[in-house]
Order: sequence, then C-alpha cells, then structure tokens
Amino acid sequence: MKTRKLLFLLTLLTSFYGCTESNKIFTGKGQYGLVFKHECTMPSGIPVLELVGGNSIQIIDTLLLVQHQYSEPNFYWDIYNLNDLTHIKSILRRGRGPNEVLFADYTGQFEMADGDIWMYFTDLNAGKFHKINLTESIRSGNDVIDLISEIDRDKIPCFAIDNDTFIYDQYNPDKGNVNLIKGDNSWKNPIWSKEIYSNITLDDSYMLLIHTILYNAKNKKACVIPPYIDHIQIIDCDGNNDMILSTAKSDTWPAIKQDGFNESIKSFYKSTKVTDDLIFSMYVNKKISELGTTPEETEIHVFDWDGNAVAKIRLKDHITSFAVDTKHRTLYGIDNMNQLYSYDINACLNNRH
Repeated sequence: MKTRKLLFLLTLLTSFYGCTESNKIFTGKGQYGLVFKHECTMPSGIPVLELVGGNSIQIIDTLLLVQHQYSEPNFYWDIYNLNDLTHIKSILRRGRGPNEVLFADYTGQFEMADGDIWMYFTDLNAGKFHKINLTESIRSGNDVIDLISEIDRDKIPCFAIDNDTFIYDQYNPDKGNVNLIKGDNSWKNPIWSKEIYSNITLDDSYMLLIHTILYNAKNKKACVIPPYIDHIQIIDCDGNNDMILSTAKSDTWPAIKQDGFNESIKSFYKSTKVTDDLIFSMYVNKKISELGTTPEETEIHVFDWDGNAVAKIRLKDHITSFAVDTKHRTLYGIDNMNQLYSYDINACLNNRH
C-alpha cells in the first residue's frame, strides 16, 4: 500500500514538472502560476510627440533616446530632453565609410562616470563593441566614441558591464546546453559560467532560445528573456538563487521535433526594460503567424528582482516599444504610426518605493 502511494506521488510530481530532473531543460527554481499583486487598465495614453521613423525607445537618466532602424544613411538615434521632450541632437548619424558606425544597437547598458552618461552599443555590421559619451556629444556637438572590443560573433547576444567585462551566452552543441558567461573582453577568460538551458537535442531548438540579456549592476543579477518560451529567467550572478518566473501553470518546451521552427510557435515576452528594482516586459502571447495583426491593447508584466509578480498593466493602445521613467512613475510607448504616448503608472506601482 505504501509502495502504491509512493509511486502515485512520484507520477504526480513528474506530471507537474513536465520532465524529470535528468532531462530538465530549464535551469533555476521554477515559480509557475504567478498571480500579480495588482492589475490595472490604463486609459488611452496622452499623445506627447510624433517620432517620424522611430521604432524603438530607451530612457537613460534624463534623456529619451529614439532609435531609427529604417533610415538612411544608417541606423541612428535621436536624443530628447525627458523633462520637456525637446529635441537635443542626433547621434551616430553617419555615412557608409569604412570606419563609421552603421548599426548602432543599444545593448541595455549605460553608466555614469565623472558626471557624464556613457551608452554601450554594438555595431553588428562591423563586428565591434563601442561606448559613446552622450554628455560630451551633446556638449561638443560631436560623437565621442570609444572602441571597446572586436565582437566574437559566436558569443552574441552580449553586452558590457564595464570596459573590460562582458556577459554573453554560448551554445555547446556537443553537450546540448547553453551557458551564460561573464568574461573579459578577450572572450577567452571566463570569470564565471552558469548553465541556463540543458538537454537540448536538436540544433534548431536553439533558435527558440535566442534571447535578450539585461544586467542589474546593483543586485548583480541578469534577466534572460527567451521570446518563444512562456517565462522570464533571473540569474543570480554571484549566488545560487536562479529563478524562472511564469504566469503559466508549468513551463513547456515548444513541440518542434516533427516540423522544426515554424509559425505555429507562440511568441511570449517581447520588449523588456529593467531598472534597479523592477523588470518590465511586454507580454504578447500570440502565434508567430498572428504577430502582424493589431491587438486591441498591450499587456506589460512587472516583476521585481526577487521574483515577485508586482503588476499587470494593460494599455488600451497598441504600442511596439516602451520605456519607463521610474523617477516620475511614467511609462512611454510608441505605436506603429510613430506616435509617442505617456501613461501615469504610479497607481499600478503604489506599493513600490
């Protein structure tokens, strides 16, 4: 009788996790079925600016940065004063010379040094990693760019924590795993390595794991967002408190063994922004074949770095990119018509300091 009960419990546990520990794919402590402390639906946003040609926005300190990815001669950024949304200048707007920046892709990392704001970015066309002094560029009218490193294309996506330290992921097809690695800018000296996915048996499975990495220097944690899996991972870089956060009942691996990567696979978390205290991520929850349709609203999930589900924010507008001004508790979103909206999210975060 005791044996039957034990077998039943083992079967139940195996069914709940979807796989045994030996063939587990997702590493870290799973927190599934998360319920948000607050759910709020915002009224339509206040139109504040028309950003012609802009399709991605970032907030760095008191600056609003707008990336133009469909413009000639290259992919450049416009800088606005966040206080009054006046245009300050364009940066990285260059030609196509052999030593010029062609693809200025923000990596999610910036730093303050001696009162200046520095932004890290990659130029994937040239295979180089740079940082630009935004403050000095505004002051002098010239782009002030430092070359940090040549990019090892086998270790992308990646970003710099500082001039000498990088975080990147690396896929090992022999072992069937993906490691998150912190190393120096030679790409040859790992400082530490953490396995974030394991037991991947198909090469095309890795397409589903291509993800965004965002780093929290204050807490020394990294946020890993795979767009085709219904979870967010928090990696404790200096400890063992790695977590998987999901509103789903359990984490599931997309069924790709028969027909590979295809349009029936769903997209979940898309655009993601982090602050010292919070993680904001746009939740899509649609099949790839449905991504061209315009939803009636936008849903943003808010977590903290301890794994708590803080808030679910619904916007009545369909936005494609967003940024958060935590000082003024304001969320900015841009739609597919290049209109910038603002939303007061103070009530959604009213238990946060």
